[in-house]
Amino acid sequence: MTLTNLLIRFTGLYLLCLFVVGVALHYAGMSGGGVVNTAILMGCVVWVCHAFGRRNGRYLSGAQKAVVVVGVTAINFFLQILVVAMATSLQPPTAGAGLGIVVLGVGVVSLIHAVGVYAMIWAVGRALARQGIASP
Repeated sequence: MTLTNLLIRFTGLYLLCLFVVGVALHYAGMSGGGVVNTAILMGCVVWVCHAFGRRNGRYLSGAQKAVVVVGVTAINFFLQILVVAMATSLQPPTAGAGLGIVVLGVGVVSLIHAVGVYAMIWAVGRALARQGIASP
């Protein structure tokens, strides 16, 4: 599996999980917060990185880990911006809330997510090495 395939799989899986969990929470009468979205993000990262290691018989190199962290963070950032743009287009604009503040807020959240994504990538590499499936 290539890094491009890993990121494509991540995007598809992430969108699917967000949709399915969102619908399930809606029908259960619950609201999904940031914790649910973060859990979905981390779960999808673990899933695709584990699949990469199993399929290739090796794990991501240092440079590849950086590419995956940046790619996943960029995908997450743009999806969050898209959701915020759709949500704010349905409501009248609020006084004083500019696009810059929204992008800054989403950017800060994305950077926090990037730390978690890196931790999950590291943890999957360790788990695969312990199982003898792939070398870190």
